[in-house]
Amino acid sequence: MSSWADRVAKFEGTADLLPSLANQDDLQSMAEAERLFFMTLASGWFTAFADPDFPDFVPAVNTHLNCVGTNPDFIYGTASIDGTGSYLLTGERGDGLFVLMDIVAGGLGVM
Repeated sequence: MSSWADRVAKFEGTADLLPSLANQDDLQSMAEAERLFFMTLASGWFTAFADPDFPDFVPAVNTHLNCVGTNPDFIYGTASIDGTGSYLLTGERGDGLFVLMDIVAGGLGVM
């Protein structure tokens, strides 16, 4: 198991990415790049401790964690699952016109 120091050390390389996202002489550009990093880190909180044996839909992107250009008519959620598993979804659709689900390997922004 990784120690806290090991986990935090993984973020040190982030500073090396800033010049590829923002002009270092442009303070607004740098602030937006840093905002993107913090937003990505914050959104990871919802899935960092996910258990694929007991998936739960959690916020993926929303008005506070919006780094991908969301549609205001959608509610975006994500759940971590085991690709070899079988799942049954139940619940009430409510007054939504439709439910759209994408099943992908990795996740939003994962490479």
